Amino acid sequence: MVRPLVQAAKKPTDWLVPYGIYAAGTVASSTTLGAVLGALGSTLVPHGWTAVALAAVALLGVALALCDLGVGGMQTPTLDRQTQPLWWRTIGPSGALFLWGADIWLGFTTIRVASLYWGVALAAVALASPLIGAAILGSYGVALAFNLGVGVLWPQGQRCDQGGNVCALRVLDPLKAYPIKEGLAVTLLMWSLFLLIVAVTYR
Repeated sequence: MVRPLVQAAKKPTDWLVPYGIYAAGTVASSTTLGAVLGALGSTLVPHGWTAVALAAVALLGVALALCDLGVGGMQTPTLDRQTQPLWWRTIGPSGALFLWGADIWLGFTTIRVASLYWGVALAAVALASPLIGAAILGSYGVALAFNLGVGVLWPQGQRCDQGGNVCALRVLDPLKAYPIKEGLAVTLLMWSLFLLIVAVTYR
């Protein structure tokens, strides 16, 4: 989505603007979703049950990491949906880039190649605070936008015929791929351990 614009750019502002629009959509949607999930948690999580909710999310995170690793034939829970290319033709490049960023990094509306998102989103619910939820998922969105920027600008030694997000994660060719998906599963395990520690020490 963004790479063709970068490759065609003749000066920095030619790629900074579209990348900035995409990143703005990413951060805006993830931050808003975090606030909504935190507000939802403040309604669903009973007073005094935050530690229990965090422990439950931690255990679920371990289970999701095992899904990512394919233990017992399990698979990553995800929708089989990509974002809409139609937006480019109907509302123009700028609007499409913003909506692509917002759609993809809402997380639950498009395909997820790993489960780290679910662990982060559920933690926002468990902590039951719109402000904390916005901070957690907003930070997640910033990290993803930064990762995309590195992936787009990093020189590629070979042509990739798969979707941009799949090429970036390099998960479809296990004989040549870096173990990115496995790395994300390990990150989810560490995140789950952190949540478990917070749950045990929560006052």
